[in-house]
Amino acid sequence: MFEVSDSKTQNVEYFEPLQKSVADDQTCALFYKYFKEKVEITYSKMEFQTKRPITNAYKKARSMNAKNYMKFISHIVTDMGICYTDDKDKVSEVWVKYKGDISVCIKQKLLYSKYTEVCTNLKYTTYSFDKFINNITTADTGIQEIIKNNTKCVKIDKFKVKKWLEYYRNEESNEIEVYDEGLVENLDDNDIGF
Repeated sequence: MFEVSDSKTQNVEYFEPLQKSVADDQTCALFYKYFKEKVEITYSKMEFQTKRPITNAYKKARSMNAKNYMKFISHIVTDMGICYTDDKDKVSEVWVKYKGDISVCIKQKLLYSKYTEVCTNLKYTTYSFDKFINNITTADTGIQEIIKNNTKCVKIDKFKVKKWLEYYRNEESNEIEVYDEGLVENLDDNDIGF
């Protein structure tokens, strides 16, 4: 996928001959021959999924076609914590440091209710509760199911979830993120309530 100029939008004089040439077998064969001879690919067809060029247009399409649960998680995860509103300065859940991890624990039912609100507002098809939880807690999401104070919760690991969201947000970072002590609460074993 490539992003192209919109300078020819609605230009019938330009697109009619282009459409005819695309429908012409000889033109298509020459186009194919050009790419086969002039574009160097240094990987096999089997490696295409992992080594294909990642263009800005491809990233944008990938982001637009992400599952709604991924869009929801991307929307609520901020540098300061979890925010259920559009005002990113009013964080609903602050990142906490506990046993070396920087994370947030949220009741599953609360998270699901916020997800269904967003889906209703945006007219998305809502996943069932079980399917939503199963999808967000798969490997590499940085989100896991836990039991806290006899309540089913999810624990969202700040750095792991951000790594997972790079795919959706079109970010790629090889840097190791360092947390800002001012944005993180430190908890001990006696302070893990809601």
